[in-house]
Amino acid sequence: MEIGIKIVRSHLWVIALTIAALTALPALTTSAYASACVINVARGDVLNMRQRPTSRSPIVRAIPPRACNIRLRGQYQGNWGRVTYRGQTGWVNMRFIDEGGDEDGAIPASFCVNTPGDTLNFRSGPGTGFRVVGVGTHRQCGFTRLACQGRWCQLRGNGFTGWANMRFMRAR
Repeated sequence: MEIGIKIVRSHLWVIALTIAALTALPALTTSAYASACVINVARGDVLNMRQRPTSRSPIVRAIPPRACNIRLRGQYQGNWGRVTYRGQTGWVNMRFIDEGGDEDGAIPASFCVNTPGDTLNFRSGPGTGFRVVGVGTHRQCGFTRLACQGRWCQLRGNGFTGWANMRFMRAR
């Protein structure tokens, strides 16, 4: 009888841990996607959060360059997205937001080529000294960030994996 009770207690412990893990999973996923950061804003400048999704709308908050912990609200209108930062909710132009989640890149986001020319060379390593392994065209989307070194990130998409300077990419 004692052996049977120990086995039942052992199984209850495993069941309790499984339930706790499954209950925590949605919260972990939600909080990971909630974090975004400001990109492409120069030092000394700010990203204006606006009341409505237009550059003519009143500014409700200024977000500093490289600020993180910006919560994405899941509402989009054109290039604008609704966000919350430090308790204030408003609209920002998404070309200034990195939707990649954690700074370690644990949550993949979709990126688009945003180059002043027609194409962007993707390279075998993080720099212009590496060979070209693929080419992306302006406004081509569907690239997933895998890793970063400085301003260069390794991305996968369009049938290849290569490195690009993130100055020429934007979060979708």
